[in-house]
Amino acid sequence: MKIFKSCAVIINILPAIAITLTVMSCSSRRSILLPGPVTAGENKQVEDTRVLIIWYDASVGKDALMKAVSNMKCKLLYDYKTFNAIAVKLPDGAGTENAMKKLETVKGVINVQRNSIMRLDSKTRPAAGNLQ
Repeated sequence: MKIFKSCAVIINILPAIAITLTVMSCSSRRSILLPGPVTAGENKQVEDTRVLIIWYDASVGKDALMKAVSNMKCKLLYDYKTFNAIAVKLPDGAGTENAMKKLETVKGVINVQRNSIMRLDSKTRPAAGNLQ
């Protein structure tokens, strides 16, 4: 029974740990504002469709990716340190789909995806002590 209580505590703190690690992994010097609690009716996603997250293979490196980003006149927003990815903003007038396809062909790139906002919802998480 003690094991289940310990697991419940760990499950309850995992979201906070994940957010902390993500924020700490950014190399940007800009301050990051985290939104307050979401109330009913406010769970709308506001996204900039010109921001892309690009995952790369660490064994290949990111030199070719960084050159492609520069050639495409993208703005580097974040260079993540905890995982092998960067966030870039496409220049005005750049087609998102075409840019994604072009970046996917760069040596070492594993995945290119649009930036999106995901909110943790306590309604979908089991309550402590109710892990069955």
